[in-house]
Amino acid sequence: MNQATRVHPPVLRPLAVALMLAACCQQALAQSTAPAAPASSDDVTQNLIRLLVMRGTLTKEEGEALLAQAQAAAQRPSSGSVATVAAAGAAAAGEAVATQPGDLRVQYVSPRVRAQIRDEVKQEVIAQAKEEHWAEPNTFPEWVSRITVSGDVRARYQANLYGGGNAPAIDYAAINASGPVNMNNASGVLPPLMNTTENRTDLFRIRARLGVTAAISDDLTAGIRLATGSSNGPVSTTQTLGGGFAKKSIWLDQAYLDYRFTDSFRVTAGRFANPFYSLDNADLLWSNDLNFDGIAGRWLKPVGNRGVTAFATAGVFPINYSDDNFPSNSPNKASSKNEWLFALQAGAEGKLGGGDRVKGAIAYYHFTGMRGAFSSPCLTSSPSCDTDNTRPAFMQKGNTLFALRNNVPVNVDDTSNPQFFGLTQNFRPLNLTAQWDTHVFKLPFSLQASYVRNLAYDKDRAFQNPAAYPANHYEGVDSSTPLAEYKDKWRSGPNGYLLRAVFGNQNVLARGQWNFLLGYKYLQPDAVPDGFTDPDFRLGGTNSKGYFLGAAYGIDKNAWLQARWLSGREVYGDPLSINVLMLELNAKF
Repeated sequence: MNQATRVHPPVLRPLAVALMLAACCQQALAQSTAPAAPASSDDVTQNLIRLLVMRGTLTKEEGEALLAQAQAAAQRPSSGSVATVAAAGAAAAGEAVATQPGDLRVQYVSPRVRAQIRDEVKQEVIAQAKEEHWAEPNTFPEWVSRITVSGDVRARYQANLYGGGNAPAIDYAAINASGPVNMNNASGVLPPLMNTTENRTDLFRIRARLGVTAAISDDLTAGIRLATGSSNGPVSTTQTLGGGFAKKSIWLDQAYLDYRFTDSFRVTAGRFANPFYSLDNADLLWSNDLNFDGIAGRWLKPVGNRGVTAFATAGVFPINYSDDNFPSNSPNKASSKNEWLFALQAGAEGKLGGGDRVKGAIAYYHFTGMRGAFSSPCLTSSPSCDTDNTRPAFMQKGNTLFALRNNVPVNVDDTSNPQFFGLTQNFRPLNLTAQWDTHVFKLPFSLQASYVRNLAYDKDRAFQNPAAYPANHYEGVDSSTPLAEYKDKWRSGPNGYLLRAVFGNQNVLARGQWNFLLGYKYLQPDAVPDGFTDPDFRLGGTNSKGYFLGAAYGIDKNAWLQARWLSGREVYGDPLSINVLMLELNAKF
């Protein structure tokens, strides 16, 4: 087998045969009229071969092999040509013809067959050209069509307005991030305190997110998203401008693989968007910007023939891994203390008469390793104690806390009390979420509700150890209050609920679309972990209640203006009311 025949892919074999037939036909026609001459550059067969090489249909080696065959056939000696033509005439006269050595016998190919061969070759070349996108103008390679780019940009004006009757508040998040901090203020040095009195206005802030998804196959998708953010905290990708025109940080916001096993079931692994059904910008548990690390499986399937769809989501998510080298100043390292979230949600949605739609779900979230642990006796001079790593990896404000260190003075004159703080309660929230979409005055209207209860809440657990009583959420306690009265004056709770009504288009994505929303939120201190909640309402956390309202108007396709007013205050403890005004311009693509 020669080289040209060996390297042809199957789709081009008919093309090669057609080219050889064309060469033979060319030679036969030349022999029937005149002695053969070397093929010129105008030869149709050779020009076609060169064109196919230029287009990439044939490789350079395949083209050179075919050209060599065509040129050899065109230049072959024609010693038997006259005899062949004469024989053809004799055959036409019915005479017997004897062939001689050197004669070339050409099978007659009718015009109809030649046209059929030409059309088949043409169709195969066109089909391959379309498949490989090299014969269509303004087109791209096939892999480009499997890439999707999306993103959004938001510009915001924000004002944080603090109530005039607010009390000072210890910033426990700052203590845990930079501590330990001496909590004995006998020296006159106070621990870190939050701003609770001075308004912060004229804050210009941005959010930008850019994501890319790639369809690896019909079932496997990979995704990556980058986002802005003032820190690596999990609940916000908003960046405050200023800072001397310094460049802003970009973070890896998402990175995941998603595999669809069936039309009803898929699994996502990596860092990805919240897989659970929740209320946008108003959820009790999760911030709208929060992404989950871990793996989640999602099932969605129509039920019956009445437009009802059932869904379920289950996932395992690592929240925090203990430091491999803790404590760094000791040869005896602490055992692993990892924090996990195991979650399950099930629900359904369906259509009612008149175009109404309802959706509801129940979810159970099981957090492990979140509660702090009181240390063994630890010298105040020690750089670390054995339970320092049980403090939260990230926190905002609101959860009940206690001092982790069981400090032992270095000497009788030592009154220092360096501390970190941990969570008093475990968390097993049960969450119910529902919404009803209908029309009022022929305009869209949605009524939404959510309720949460921490099934692991235990008031007595907080007071099991007199040396580790809660550090916050007391009412009527001062330095003269006996320790025995602390439990009766402590306030907390495991419940939370939210109600919201949206009038107009829930998602404003076109010019002229609009909505108006009004809602109320109530969240007791230990209903959910405060580290993952909405960072805007009362500037984040739990132990909050109040109302919120907003409006949005579409100014163009995928562009809209939005205004929101969030008014929150404490449920228990010292007064802390914060109102937040946000004016935004949003665009997405």
